[in-house]
Amino acid sequence: MDFIHSGDLGWHEGEEQMHSLLRVPHQENPTSPFLTPGAASLLRASPLLAVGTLDDQGRPWTTVWGGEPGFARSIGQSVVGVKTLVDRVYDPVVAALLGGKHDGEVDIERMGGKMMSGLVIDLAKRKRAKLFGRMVGGALDRVQTNDRDEKMGAGQLQLVMKVEQSLGNCPKYLNKKEIIPASPNPSLVSDSPRLHHEAIDLLSKSDLFFMSSSNRDLDMDTNHRGGPPGFVRVVWNDASGTVLAYPEYSGNRLYQTLGNLRTNPKTGLVFPDFESGDVLYVTGSTETLVGKHAAVLLPRSNLAVIVNVTAARFVRQGLPFRGELDERSPYNPPVRLLATERALPDAQADNKNIVYAKLVEKNPITPTIARFRFSVSDPVAAGHWKPGQYVALAFEDELGMGYSHMRDDDPKSLNDDYTRTFTISSFLGYGMPEDEFEITIRKVGVITDFLFRQNVRIGLEIPLKGFGGEFAIKQEEEEIVPFVAGGIGITPLLAQLSNLDLERIQLLWTANIRDIGLVSDTFERFPRLAASAKVFVSGVENDSAQGKDAFDSLESYGAHLVKRRIVAEDLLTLIQRERMMSSRWYICTGTALRKSLLEWLVVEHNIPTTTQPTQTRPRRPDLSTFFSTLELVDTSGETRTHHNANAVPIPGDISAAFRTLADAFERMRQDGGGENGLLENLVESLMADAEIPPREVKGVPDSFLDDEYPLVVRLPCHKSHLFDLECIQPWLKLHPTCPLDRMDLMKKKEPPPPAKEEEEDGEWDDMYA
Repeated sequence: MDFIHSGDLGWHEGEEQMHSLLRVPHQENPTSPFLTPGAASLLRASPLLAVGTLDDQGRPWTTVWGGEPGFARSIGQSVVGVKTLVDRVYDPVVAALLGGKHDGEVDIERMGGKMMSGLVIDLAKRKRAKLFGRMVGGALDRVQTNDRDEKMGAGQLQLVMKVEQSLGNCPKYLNKKEIIPASPNPSLVSDSPRLHHEAIDLLSKSDLFFMSSSNRDLDMDTNHRGGPPGFVRVVWNDASGTVLAYPEYSGNRLYQTLGNLRTNPKTGLVFPDFESGDVLYVTGSTETLVGKHAAVLLPRSNLAVIVNVTAARFVRQGLPFRGELDERSPYNPPVRLLATERALPDAQADNKNIVYAKLVEKNPITPTIARFRFSVSDPVAAGHWKPGQYVALAFEDELGMGYSHMRDDDPKSLNDDYTRTFTISSFLGYGMPEDEFEITIRKVGVITDFLFRQNVRIGLEIPLKGFGGEFAIKQEEEEIVPFVAGGIGITPLLAQLSNLDLERIQLLWTANIRDIGLVSDTFERFPRLAASAKVFVSGVENDSAQGKDAFDSLESYGAHLVKRRIVAEDLLTLIQRERMMSSRWYICTGTALRKSLLEWLVVEHNIPTTTQPTQTRPRRPDLSTFFSTLELVDTSGETRTHHNANAVPIPGDISAAFRTLADAFERMRQDGGGENGLLENLVESLMADAEIPPREVKGVPDSFLDDEYPLVVRLPCHKSHLFDLECIQPWLKLHPTCPLDRMDLMKKKEPPPPAKEEEEDGEWDDMYA
């Protein structure tokens, strides 16, 4: 939104402390000291308003009102009126503002009025704006519903607020929801600081909450925190109380909420359940963790907040609205688990020693699968790895792009620490020194794409966070152990082959014809494994010639081959023919295939699973980023509304469009079990196009060239790279590359080969012709 300023509000002490602590460059406070036209317009069009205030003990509380647009609006200069249904019994904000009055009596505020903060939010359009002010007056009336108003607990609230500050916020981390009105029918389930189990369930699926904070008694702030479901973690919840924690994602770096928590650590949170109308109100004290202190609690976090709950209310059906999820925010990072919720790599807990993994060998197996060998700079400090573990590598120094507020071409990168874990696919003794390890990976994302482009001679060194995980294949005496692998899922088995009796391993391996090189490579390195393997190859009909050659090669190793994808009935066949009654099955496949196999094993043979199959539906890929990128590169038609009419697509934008679409197809492939040949072909083709985007673009439109005396510069990288002299000159003073394809213009031209008869040919002057 656009802002009109009539004076700089400045930063208060807590905000300045956060800016200094996090090294934020100086900037003016963009908050306006009144209700801006943009905020007023959003207020009128938005169906929800989160509201915060302080109770008579100085504790912040937060609630959410609304249900349909128009319940709140501007009724005068910086004056807001609200009329809506509320929970008149258990809503802590209603109680704090109106003191328990619910007989329609008008409460007129004196001496400036009670502080209030608000967040106008339209989840369907991903828009929000913050408000701060003071209550002018309000009234709460019972709702008459067939003489059952006392039992219903609903009330009609009317309230007037004088706005003293407003500020628009960005759409990041707003998960789209369609909001519809509903009548509250509140019933109190629990008011203990120890959260009820239904409240814990609500936290596990919440993808947003609202929080209020205050700068002592000077002003307040209400804002939203969003992410993937479960991004708020429960540190503990017992008789001693409840402690919650959540990561602070990359934002606008104003740090107004965290600045308030520096001057007053108290906060009030509300977690709405959009499906049921249940609501959890929480108030407590906070602690803000920065840097390594945040990472100790929430690994891979640079900023986190702990909330020590001092009071809470869990109310069933207390909300006056419901909401249906439309689309997750493309900026949501994966859920960050507490350090206590998973085993950490040995070296990750101690940052005193920086250990590096140096790339020493790269062996391409297929166009999209390769094996990488690394040497460890300090094996003692890194800790010893064992078969079945993973290695955590940090690529931040190589791929981190620094701070950016919005990055629609790659939204996930804003909160990406570029740390990845890879299953170790090697074992000691196979021609492998003790200070080396191997990973076998597929090219599916920015990290693996980076590794695939590396030249071993460069000597790439990546910080090694450590080794972790405890996946071990157990083999009892005379027991035949089945292992089901899908494609690259064979890697956990490879690292443990030296500890297993291969004659008592039954491998069921399903792979696409495009990954057949991985199967051949594995049997060539471990020929005894082929005799215990049954290989299912899908996609053969799409490439019969390649399939025939691949099958002839695999049959020479003695493996049993089937020209189709594995299904649950194949497990039954294995049990019947081999009379195998193993109580343990190891399954490492794509999500959909693993789910179907696990369900069959549980139902048909009562074999317990360590990971119970979930009932979640496949994720719908988010294409909003792709279409926003597409707008930058699509020059067709007259409807294109780029901010610069003469702008042309650059190869970087085209690559970004290819990559985002490839990511969406890859998600669809993985959710479908990982064995979809068509999607694999599309992903591979798009990633290849992203590496070599079209360069035949111009730096100026044709209309510019129609000038009788155009000042045009043609760069040597391509004949169509034409630029206005005044535009390209500042760029070339700072960069030795073409702004379109980033080709190095300072690279020296290779001298021509010597003539057969070296006579007076002149000397090569090492200059462009």
